Formats: sequence, C-alpha cells, structure tokens
Amino acid sequence: ADCFVNFVRFDKRTLCANLGATPPVPLPDELANLQSAALTSVLELSSPAVALSMERGTDSVPITFWNILLCTRRSELAQGAMSCGLPRLLVSAAARAGPAYAPGLVTFLVSLLQPELSLTDLGSPSHASRAMVKEAQSTASALAAHLRPVADALWQQLAEVPPAFGEYLPSQFLHECADLAHFVPPPAALLPLLVEGCAAKLADTSALAALCVLMGNASLPPSPVGMLEKALSELGQDERVEIGARLDGWRSQPTGVQPWLDVLRGLGAGPPLPPPPPPLPPATTEVAPCAELGGGSADGPPVQSGKARGHGGGERMRQLVEAAPPEFRCQLSGRLLLDPVRSPVGYVFERAELSRALGEGRCPLTGQPLLVADCPRDPELRRRVTAWVRQQRAQQSAQPSRLAGTILVAGASSEHGPV
Repeated sequence: ADCFVNFVRFDKRTLCANLGATPPVPLPDELANLQSAALTSVLELSSPAVALSMERGTDSVPITFWNILLCTRRSELAQGAMSCGLPRLLVSAAARAGPAYAPGLVTFLVSLLQPELSLTDLGSPSHASRAMVKEAQSTASALAAHLRPVADALWQQLAEVPPAFGEYLPSQFLHECADLAHFVPPPAALLPLLVEGCAAKLADTSALAALCVLMGNASLPPSPVGMLEKALSELGQDERVEIGARLDGWRSQPTGVQPWLDVLRGLGAGPPLPPPPPPLPPATTEVAPCAELGGGSADGPPVQSGKARGHGGGERMRQLVEAAPPEFRCQLSGRLLLDPVRSPVGYVFERAELSRALGEGRCPLTGQPLLVADCPRDPELRRRVTAWVRQQRAQQSAQPSRLAGTILVAGASSEHGPV
C-alpha cells in the first residue's frame, strides 16, 4: 500500500507541473509527454493486473480470496489518492489531455468506488472479510463526497467523449458512466447532450441498457420528446427482453430505473404511449359471419360458421355491429372483433385487418415499426365479445322483430281505420 501511495504522490507532482503561476525554473520541452505518461500510469493502478501484481498464489486459492484482496487494494489506493488530493487533479489533467483520456479516467474512478459491493459480500462468509468490505464501502462513500465538488467539470468532459469517438466509442464507457452517476450525479442539463452524442450507439442494446441506468441513477425521468425514449419505443420485442435481462443482471443496484423500465415495456409517459385513439370508422357489416362467434378455441383463430343468416339476418347484423361497445370493435375498420390482437402500446385490431394494413411494417395508427408477430391474440377479449353477442341475440329472440311489429300495426290500421 505504501508503494502505491508513494507512486501516486510522485505522479501528482508531475501532473501539477506548469499549473498556475509561472514556474521559477524553465520546464523541459518533454513535459507534456511526461505528463501524459504519468496520467496513463495512474489510471492503470486500479486494474487487477497492477493491483495484484505483487501477489502470488496457486490454482488452489479460491476466487473469493482474490476478490477480497482486490477490494482491499482498491480501497487502500482510494484512501492514498484522497490523502494527496489526486482525484480532483486527475479530472483537470484528463480535461487538458483531451477526450482520449476520459474513458480511462471513468474506469479508474468507478473501480475505486466499487459499485459491485452494493450487491454482494464477494462470496466470503468470514467475519473479517465482511469487515473489509464494509470498510471499502465507507471509503467509496468518502471518495464520492471528494468528487462531487468537481462533478460539473468531470461530466462536462465525459459528455464530450461520445461525439469524439463516434461509432468507435469503447463499449464499456457508458456502463462506467452509469455506475459513476450513482455516486457522483451528473448535471441534468448535460445528459441530453451525452445521449445525443451516442446517436451511433442507439441501436445497441448494451448501450441502451447503460443509458437507462445512467438516467435512473441521475434521477432523470423520461421525457415525451427525448432521443433515448424514442429509441426505446422503436425496439422490437426481442430487443426489449434483452435490455430487461441486462438491467436485471447489472453489477450494482441501480436507482430510479423503474420509470425507464416502464418506457421499455410501453407503460411510461414517453413515446411508447399511443396517441389518443382516432374515432372509429362507421360500422360496417362487411365481415365474415359472426353469428357463431364462439367457434374455435379462445387462443386461436375463430372457426367461422357456414350457416346462412336467413331472411333479415343482414339487418340484425347491422344493428348488432352498430350497438357494439367501442372496445369490441377493430380500431382500424370499426367492425366487430372476431380474432382480436393487441399491439405493444395497447391498440386492438382485427388480426386480418392489421395484416393487410402493415404494408411497410409500421403501425397504421402510430407510424411506429410493428409486425403482426408483435401483437398477441387476446383470448379474454374474444370471450367477452362472444358473450356480448350471445346476450344481444338472446334479447333479440325474446322481442318481436321489427317486421312483425310493422305487419301487426298495418293490419290493425286496415281493419279499424287510421290509428
């Protein structure tokens, strides 16, 4: 531990050179290169290869031992760095060096903050190991407090990284930023800029998961016009499931991520919510016979009856469709639902109507990408429609038809004169 601290102090003096007032002696021309080398060396100190470089072991040593040892080494390094004010200096040194050093900086800081300690005791049951983990957590909290005064400067340079790297942005960068936000929250105004810079990564489920955690840890709720929200709303079902799995397996315990999960599931206040349903088209009877709507299984397509409607059946069908509640009618055609399917955002369609309307693979109501496979059948709604149709038919059977009523009135008029 003393070796690490002394090395850190040496690098600190190198990084501080040529800062502030004019130096009393001329500085070498190679100072910039020396400072870059010193910055790179410091940022590597927390890696397992360096932190455990002096340790020796065999295959018989359990992995939990190495986990606890690495946790302890990183905690000691964090304490030594804070004792000489190195973390804040690293922020300013990395800003001068340019965006290329920012990914290494965030990796270094997150490795010292050790977010994984919030989920596990590293698999060790011993009391001494638990005490070490607890001390490491305390050190991480102190380091977070040490960094918060320079949070604006830190996140400003992190926000410049995605546009600088473009499609070559290191895959782990956004994950490290997401974990850092738990300890050192970013300014809310910078987050949209950071997301905008990640435009080239918004088709990557790993990057989208990291951005959801970043927003959640920063306590920033979804916005109806946000770029990230739009990207989430356009995902297919498989991508949504994959992002959900990534969030479930996150190495730390994200906070505030539930609203983003709601957006991912189409339940949030962002773009996944559909616009107000358009007025239903005029009811039409140009449908397959639905007198026997209960045919087939509830989970599969309906088995349509071949029975003739008989005299007056078309009129009764028209009356039936016109009387149907809006929730029992297709939101495309206005027809009574025979084989209802529900879109990811809640619209209900007749399956055949939706298949015909998806010419370019986009929802005819929202314009968002949509496939028939994304819209599962709704057997419960179909059972409700069937029950309603049977109830209406029973009521019609119990009442005289309009035609019979007209004949009776006409007969009375001819026999007794005008009524």
